Amino acid sequence: MGSEFAARLSGRVRLTTVLGTVALLLECALMALLSFFTPQPVAAVFRTVAVLIALLFVGIFLVAVRGYRIERGVLRVERPFWSTTHSIAGLQSALRDPAALRWTALGFGNNGLFALNGWRKVAPYGWCRVLATDPANAVVLRTPQATYIVTPDRPDEFVQQAQLLAGP
Repeated sequence: MGSEFAARLSGRVRLTTVLGTVALLLECALMALLSFFTPQPVAAVFRTVAVLIALLFVGIFLVAVRGYRIERGVLRVERPFWSTTHSIAGLQSALRDPAALRWTALGFGNNGLFALNGWRKVAPYGWCRVLATDPANAVVLRTPQATYIVTPDRPDEFVQQAQLLAGP
């Protein structure tokens, strides 16, 4: 038994994705083009940079958040081609907090290209694993091991299901 929830992109994430995609692909194309008009040692650098930018873009796409599934004691985050699992056994709290994804000075990860992915220090929760797409739907899951911030399409129902299916 489990519950499925979509991860809809907010306007901010959509805009960041469009602008980031255009910027990265244009930079990749520019590096590849420049490699044809420069001496061989420099051309190799341009081609390498173009390949690295393309690989970065593909890597960020592959870890995008597409949805969530709550199963007994597990939060499953749906990715484009697979899913990742996170234990929510012993769930201490599940609450909706639209302010949880406000701007923070401490953190690292992807801040909007296809998703908000990474780690952030968020008061009053401390360090949180962010697996989000729409800050307005933020739900904070606190477990003994970690704190997660997710953004399901139906946050109130998600909170209820998380509390029900968190397990012992």
